[in-house]
Order: sequence, then structure tokens, then C-alpha cells
Amino acid sequence: MSNRRAFENGSVWYRYQNWYAYREGSDGEPEHVPEELPILQRICKEYLAGATPRMIRDGLNREEIANRGKPWTVPAIRRILADEKNCGDVLLQKTYTVDYLTKKVKKKNGDVPMYLVKDRHIAAIPREMYDSIQAEAARHAAKKNVSDKAMTERGKYSRKFALTSLLYCGECGSAYRRCTWTSNGQKRIVWRCVSRLDHGKKYCKRSPTIDEEKIHAALLATMTRVMQDRSHLTEVLREGLEAIAIPSDGVQASLSVIQDRLEANETEFDRLIYQMGQVGASDTLEQKAKLLSAERQHLLQAQEEQQGKVTKDESISHLSDHICERFLSIPAELTEYNDRLVYQLVAAVKVVSSEKIKITFKNALEMDQAM
Repeated sequence: MSNRRAFENGSVWYRYQNWYAYREGSDGEPEHVPEELPILQRICKEYLAGATPRMIRDGLNREEIANRGKPWTVPAIRRILADEKNCGDVLLQKTYTVDYLTKKVKKKNGDVPMYLVKDRHIAAIPREMYDSIQAEAARHAAKKNVSDKAMTERGKYSRKFALTSLLYCGECGSAYRRCTWTSNGQKRIVWRCVSRLDHGKKYCKRSPTIDEEKIHAALLATMTRVMQDRSHLTEVLREGLEAIAIPSDGVQASLSVIQDRLEANETEFDRLIYQMGQVGASDTLEQKAKLLSAERQHLLQAQEEQQGKVTKDESISHLSDHICERFLSIPAELTEYNDRLVYQLVAAVKVVSSEKIKITFKNALEMDQAM
């Protein structure tokens, strides 16, 4: 039987040499390595809690926890996070031989089919956790640069500072960026609207510059209020999570149309900014920029409304239990700002004014907070 026919029939051959936390059992099937399994689970939990692969690597090496006798590396962490075998599945034919004479092997990229065998062996982590890891990794990889003056399209999304992906301008909808101001030898960390940084007051006239210490204190105050009533909030959190749903076909189609238009809007805006840089600004070009900015705000609002029209997902209760358990493990007394805690609990932070922010938690709870 050819390898491809065997793959089609679900036949699986395991390679244990580089498969962390697994080994071949006496029955020929995969089994866990007891001393490695908790480390794999720790890596996955820390990633979902906001740690980067580099942070996870540094923590393990600092505690002198070896990777089969060797120090941990970032690629090793990433391989574990991406490995579908950790949730019990096997993806077959990831590579194939291009030339049997030269033994040249190529990664599959749509050239030939791959075959997914679900629940083939004992899992190391729940499927819901694995899916959450892949969703977060995809969000990280897909995030585009929020500044149209940057040199590349690579995103400015950062897990090091939680606010990089959460803080946005209440006036124009642009993201806020962390900046360092230096005056008389003294450094000051502030957050500023990207539109104001790139274009001055042309498109966003009133967005404030906010001291990092000020916004950290406001977030800490809000989360302290939240943690004082954790038992009640946990129930609210569970209800909110269990209300999450999978969009219907109609909603999916609408979301797809909106996303396509958002991408087209971004392309048109970039082209317009380039044109203004070449020939200079004019009333006509500035009017076009304002229209594109207004359309973007309308599309973002429509996208948010469509994302709320969903139907219940069967597996969401498992994810709900996992997140609520993690929420209850957080210390009740918060004494200092914590990026990873903000990353776990907060969905968005809207800058309303220089004295006020609106915090949206991941269970859709919204709270206003003075600064």
C-alpha cells in the first residue's frame, strides 16, 4: 500500500524522537512521559496567559528545567504550541518527496492533500486549549502595522505590553502606541494615538496623550473593584462566555463582505497618503481622506454588530470552565499593575478623554474609570 493510500485510510506512524511529553508505550501506542507532561501543560497555559515564547523559554531556563538535557529555545517552544498531536490529533503528509532520486523533501503547501486523524491517541491538553492557542497565534501573525508611515507591513502587535493590542482612540478609532519622551535627561513613558503621531491634527483633533503610570493606575483601580466581587463576577463571566456563539451562514457572509471592504478601505487610504506625499495635500485629497476615515468607522461599527449575531457553540462550556477556573486563581488583593493579568481579563480599553477611559472585559462587562 502506498503512503498516500495509507494516509487516506488513517494509518499512522509516530516519530517519538522530537515529540515532547510522549513516548512509545508497551502496546505500541503513544503514552505520556510523566515528568515532561506538566512542563508541556505549563508552556501552553503561560502562552494563553499572555507570555511570549521568549518569556516562557527564559522562565524554564531560569528554573533550570531542561528540554531533554538541553536548554530551551524559542523554536522548541513554538513547535510545542503548534503541534496538533498535543490534543490527540495527527496531521498526516505535512511533507512529501519531490524527487525520489535526490530524496528532496518539500513542505506541503496545497500541492498535495493532508489528512487529519482526530482523537487518534491520548491528549496532553484539552482541544479547547489547543484551539485557543492557534487562534492567538493567528491573531499575532495576522496583525498589520497600525501606522501607515512604518517601513513594513509587519504588525506592531506585542504581547509584552498588553495595551498595545487593547488601547484605542475614542475619537478616530486608531490604536494607541507606547512612546518614550526625554526632557532634561528625564524619560517619560506615554501612550499616543497613532493617527496623531502620523498626521498631526489633520484627522484626529482631540485625542489626548496619556502618561503610562496614569493609565496603569486607572486599570489597577478598575480591576481591584472587579476582584472585590469575584464570586458574582465569575457567574457573570460564565454567562457571558456561554452566550458566545458561532455565526450563522448569513452572518458569516456579511462579516466576510465587511472584512473585504475594510481591507479595500485600508488599501485606498494607504494609496491616498502616498499620493499626498508625492504631490502634496489638496482640498480634494483631504476630503477623500475624511470620507475614507468615516467609512472605516461605519464598517467597524457594522462589523461589531454582526459579530454579536451568533448561535451557541457546543464546546463553549468547556472553555467557560477553563477560563473561570483561571479567573478564580487570580489573587484577590491586587497591589500593582500586571500586563499579563490585563491581557487575560480585558478585551479593549477606549480612551474617552484625558480624564476617562472605558474598559471592556472579555465577558462584555463595561466599566468607566476616571484617570
